[in-house]
Amino acid sequence: MKILHWNCQGLRISLTIPHLKDIRKSHNPDVMFLVETKNVDNVVHKLAKYLGYQNVHIVYAVGSSGGAALFWNDRIAGYLQNKPRMFIGDFNDIKNRYEKQGGIVRCKCHSSSY
Repeated sequence: MKILHWNCQGLRISLTIPHLKDIRKSHNPDVMFLVETKNVDNVVHKLAKYLGYQNVHIVYAVGSSGGAALFWNDRIAGYLQNKPRMFIGDFNDIKNRYEKQGGIVRCKCHSSSY
């Protein structure tokens, strides 16, 4: 199974949709997860259809920021049920303050306990 995760920084940027179409054509990911879509749901639904995905789940943008879209094909829908889950993202956190160099010193209470 091929999975694509991409921070597209807005779907209305002129090269974003043609680039996604090229990726879809050349790599044919079974699952495409887009973050920072910055769009309303009808734009995201049209994109899913344009790219040839049958399924879509949307996390709505707030104003013109945020938003996420998960596209997948019918052929893997059964595979996704009752399977282990994964976390994809940009986890910008530190375990302790000694991992950080420069800037404001962070309090120990702000360090993550993984």
